Amino acid sequence: MDEEYEEYFEHFTKAISKETKDYATNEVFKSKRYIFTRREGRQQYGYCTHCKTELKSESLKHNKKAECPRCKSVCTIKSSGMGRSTMIDEAYFVYYQKSLKDPNVITAKGIYAVRDYRYDYHNVKTKYGETALYIFRLGASVMLQREFYYSGAKDINLYSYGKTGKIYSEYYRGSLANINTACQCSEKSIEDAVKDTPFQYCGYKDYRRYINDDIVEYFDLYTKYPKIEYLTKTGLNELVRDKLLGFKTYSALNWRGNTLFKMLKINKGDLKEIKTKKIEITFLFLKYFQIAKKDGSKLSLEQISEFSKHYIGNYNKIYGILKYTSLKKAIRYIEKQTEERSKEILSHYVSDTVITWRDYIDDCIKLGMDLSSENVILPRDLYTSHENTIKQIKLKADETLNLKMKERKKLLERYRFQYNGLMIRAAESSDELIAEGAALSHCVGMYAGRHASGETNILFIRKASELDKPYYTVEVKNNIIIQVHGKNNRSANEEVANFVNAFKNEKLEKKTKENRVRLTA
Repeated sequence: MDEEYEEYFEHFTKAISKETKDYATNEVFKSKRYIFTRREGRQQYGYCTHCKTELKSESLKHNKKAECPRCKSVCTIKSSGMGRSTMIDEAYFVYYQKSLKDPNVITAKGIYAVRDYRYDYHNVKTKYGETALYIFRLGASVMLQREFYYSGAKDINLYSYGKTGKIYSEYYRGSLANINTACQCSEKSIEDAVKDTPFQYCGYKDYRRYINDDIVEYFDLYTKYPKIEYLTKTGLNELVRDKLLGFKTYSALNWRGNTLFKMLKINKGDLKEIKTKKIEITFLFLKYFQIAKKDGSKLSLEQISEFSKHYIGNYNKIYGILKYTSLKKAIRYIEKQTEERSKEILSHYVSDTVITWRDYIDDCIKLGMDLSSENVILPRDLYTSHENTIKQIKLKADETLNLKMKERKKLLERYRFQYNGLMIRAAESSDELIAEGAALSHCVGMYAGRHASGETNILFIRKASELDKPYYTVEVKNNIIIQVHGKNNRSANEEVANFVNAFKNEKLEKKTKENRVRLTA
């Protein structure tokens, strides 16, 4: 019930203010002004929905633009007898105000507005529904949200408010995401609201272009971490932007640090050198820089920068490896093993080496090997060593995994697919996985536990003429293809790539779309 939120309502004006309505009229619906035409004999008349004046007109054509001679508004011409059965203009905008209760608090209202031209176009009024209320104070934010619907009745139908678990844009993430209009926000209302408050210098203007005007999530971030103002003033806007957009931050920043250097976890001299050399500061660069400083790796800023750019998709695996060796040694080892392997397999990539190394280490852990020994963690020939651990893991195959896989067999039948001389099916036992890994000289055997538990799915590609002969192995997780490997971790050839694409379209993306339809139906 709304009564339980009375303490929050005290921050807001009860009615929609005149300033808010003026903003809706003069800005939000400015491009939605019309002149409706009708005829009496040969005389055409035009009625302007903005100044509500009917004047004699000449040759105004349906859906063309014209200026109202009375109010000078640029209007779209609409023949009053054409197409009004579905003519409804919707909008969503956010309007800010100072709190009525606390001078250090700012508020915002998310407002759905509608103008309905289906009936008497002479008397169309803008109808308003407050769908979200926001309260921003340093240290805490509150969002109240309510569902609504408009069916052409006298008013917009609104349900009771509920408090959300986190602050979000009602337009981009809420129930208004499908209305056919852009979100708008009154710049003047923000300026008036933040004046003489702790938000006055929060730097919101630097981020509006990243989040398409609805900046409630930025104000929420600022209430939690007001020192992000340091990042903005230092020109590190992209770090704040990536945080807002939900990109990975790799725990590279201390968001609650009370100085710029405590936030970045680097010293003044380091930052000066980084800026002098014009190194791009990303979360991943910062993370690797911090790791290098901690483990004593003497790497140049340029080396760290290049590494962070080229290894962006392998961070989690590399971070796991760095528990056992330094960043400098890891970089050298990856480059050397990739170079050696590329002499045998032209399509071998750095990411293949990282995956193999991480899988090899997992094997070593399972086999109880001494990872403090450099000979173990940095074997001379990674791929030969990995083949040996795979064979040892085979001896430890657990029959209970086979029982779990057998239970999943019926569920995994949905992945069975045949196309253009190839077929794909799910692995059915740990013995099959081990045999697959042995035949193709890769590490799929170690995925038995994750496959059996449903954490991931391992599928086999076979030639239709050789159903029992391993050809390529595929990992699918959350309906996304994670990796495809053949003999010696070879990447997919053209035949397999075409097959995998067909499989993805038919079995993964099609299912995802069907599920979305069911959820929204």
